[in-house]
Amino acid sequence: MKSEESRELLALVRALDRRDVDLALIQLWRDILDPFSLAECVWALKEFARTETRDYLRPAHLVEIIRRKRYEHAAANPGRGITRPDQWLEDEECLDEAVAQNRGRVAGKLYAVEAMDYVPDSEMGGTP
Repeated sequence: MKSEESRELLALVRALDRRDVDLALIQLWRDILDPFSLAECVWALKEFARTETRDYLRPAHLVEIIRRKRYEHAAANPGRGITRPDQWLEDEECLDEAVAQNRGRVAGKLYAVEAMDYVPDSEMGGTP
């Protein structure tokens, strides 16, 4: 993680808990979160914000969340040839997009089936 990315992440963290951010904190978070991409850290921050209500966010929280997600992805995709540690994030985005597209299709099909109730039998090829 670069300093600019660490600064961007800490701006989001500050929005959550109003902590003071200075250069030393930016450098410390950058060093701790160096093995992780900014996208992973932002995802982990959102996950933390959704689930934790009492803990004060530390970099260790993000590290734990990201490592757990990487492990789950690797376990769910054995032998897939994962080329980047943060590939899970891209795969998850593709999955979310596919789910959203299918949800729209299913909603359309359900609507069409419901609409059939209003079509006269004679138009459906049945008896009036």
